[in-house]
Amino acid sequence: MVSRRMKVLTGLALLLALLAGCGGQQATPDVDATVAAAVAQTAAAQPAAAQPTNTPVPTDTPAPTATPEPVSMAITSLDDLEKAVVQIEAQGTFIDPEEGIQYDSAGRGTGFIIDEEGHAVTNNHVVTGAALLKVWVGGESKPRNAKILGV
Repeated sequence: MVSRRMKVLTGLALLLALLAGCGGQQATPDVDATVAAAVAQTAAAQPAAAQPTNTPVPTDTPAPTATPEPVSMAITSLDDLEKAVVQIEAQGTFIDPEEGIQYDSAGRGTGFIIDEEGHAVTNNHVVTGAALLKVWVGGESKPRNAKILGV
């Protein structure tokens, strides 16, 4: 047996569906007419275009100036590349981040020279905790001492 409350709710749902289906289309303005009216108003508001004059164009063109050739910092051979690569050995006290154990050790990594003064760039983990840095430049057999300028 269907309760009276269920019959009322079903009736209201059907009534709402019927009313929603009977709704008419919303009137929309004619877009073409609106655009045409806007163009007409804009054209009426603008002054007439000035007539072109027959003013001669100057024929004297300035002489081109020489532009300096750009200096290329690109490496052009493998020999140049080898001179820019550095091998780094870091010796010092390190802390294992997983175990939390502190120990004296040495680690190795690579880097590359970035300027004429010999500054080199490497990853932070290569030099973190290092007390002594030895650097081999371009495959040299004798290491150089180095210091950390920033991380």
